[in-house]
Amino acid sequence: MRIVEQSFRVAARTSIMKTEHPADCIFQVFVKGRLQDKQSYKIDGQNINFGFDCLVPGDLVQVFYFIP
Repeated sequence: MRIVEQSFRVAARTSIMKTEHPADCIFQVFVKGRLQDKQSYKIDGQNINFGFDCLVPGDLVQVFYFIP
């Protein structure tokens, strides 16, 4: 098992981001360096939905996965 990080800077205001790896392997999501509580977002297929436009241009998003 290994840990994989997906990170990017947001280009446009958005509430949904696409995951690069299987969403069921996500174990931590950070936005602007702050750990997001699992109840603050919802996994829809391969998308993470924050429920409102909380991401603005320039925000750094990091997603950590456990990959078997």
